[in-house]
Amino acid sequence: MGTEERSKNVEKENQAIIEGFRLSPQQSRLWLLQQNSQDAPYYAQSTILLEGKLNAQMLEAALNRLVQRHEILRTTFRCLPAMTLPLQVIDEPGRVLLQYYDLSSWEERAQEGRIEALLDEAARHPFDFERGPLWQTLLVKLAPEKHLLVFRLSALCADRAGLEALVGELSLCYAVVSGEEDFLAEPMQYADLAQWQNELLESEETETGKEYWRSQPLTDLLAIKLPFENHHPVIKLSGAAQAAEKAIDGTPAPGRFAPQSLSKLVEPDQVWQIEALAQQVGTSVSVVLLACWQILLWRLTGQSDILIGTAYDGRNYEELQGALGLFQRYLPISSHLEGHFTFGEVLKQLDEVTSEANTWQECFTWEQIASSNGHCDATSFFPYCFEYAPEPASFPSGELSFTIADCYACTDRFKIKLTAARWAEALQLAFHFD
Repeated sequence: MGTEERSKNVEKENQAIIEGFRLSPQQSRLWLLQQNSQDAPYYAQSTILLEGKLNAQMLEAALNRLVQRHEILRTTFRCLPAMTLPLQVIDEPGRVLLQYYDLSSWEERAQEGRIEALLDEAARHPFDFERGPLWQTLLVKLAPEKHLLVFRLSALCADRAGLEALVGELSLCYAVVSGEEDFLAEPMQYADLAQWQNELLESEETETGKEYWRSQPLTDLLAIKLPFENHHPVIKLSGAAQAAEKAIDGTPAPGRFAPQSLSKLVEPDQVWQIEALAQQVGTSVSVVLLACWQILLWRLTGQSDILIGTAYDGRNYEELQGALGLFQRYLPISSHLEGHFTFGEVLKQLDEVTSEANTWQECFTWEQIASSNGHCDATSFFPYCFEYAPEPASFPSGELSFTIADCYACTDRFKIKLTAARWAEALQLAFHFD
């Protein structure tokens, strides 16, 4: 994969001019989705446990170096009135505002409550896409050698894999400012990668992949509903709340997306059984879990053909593994289930379909689907989704270690999504629902 010479797009209207770069296909889709949302559900957030001797001034210097190195962390999105999509505009580096809180004298339960309140407060401040910055940082001291660092970014700038790459980059920057390292390789910039992705989609070499996605029968599968999903109780709202909701039957206003979640921990002994089964049939843990999810949805809906939007990280190329930014896509994974099928047959079917999807993931866009499915458009979405996240890495940096303690990214819409995240020997299941 090579990077072409960088060229800016210029948009003009009357005397107003914007110079910037085209959005990536993933950014374009997300921009259209979030225009219909009254809240700010599309964000990426990571909580990093810092253990060891922390120098807060060095950490701030490392954050500033991080922003200087990566343009996506100082990118804003600007458009003129006639434009449907904005341009990525890269601003000059500014000083990072690190919000600091010392809770080292608090009891553990009080610390947890205060941290939750801080995160809720941060969530109430929507991102300013034209002025930026599109990320927030909190540093919380829990003990002399134990801190929490929280990153919160617009999903236009990060996905789950991008959060892990960001933490790795920060640990390297901290090593440089503390004298542990003296060289950092020049990173690839997201605006260049976005240009490459657009050129790839527009080229003839991806025609086979685009035809693969156009041939998928999705229209009917997108309409499947869970029992009772629209049977919301009527809730009495105040006049102001009714105006905000713009609904008369207790359901959210059209277009509104307000996800919540429930979590369940799968203990290590069950995880080992899942791993043993995956190894026995020659597949992955993620395919086993996806199969379980599809079977559950089949039982709930009574439908033999099940479609699940499954998260792919969009990093098939080695050069993209450590890249910052939004690359993730949800791809349609469908399968046909019958009561007489064995679990092994379901796994084999899914293994083949997920492998094919991985091969053609760079070729998928909702525009491709809309061209062959009249009921779809660029803001259509998969009602039922799935995401598997392997255990995040820990990054040592001299006397300090950076370990991801929690990670969340919402980069697409859904009705209900199962996220399975590996943490040490256990598995954290999160059921996200709109």
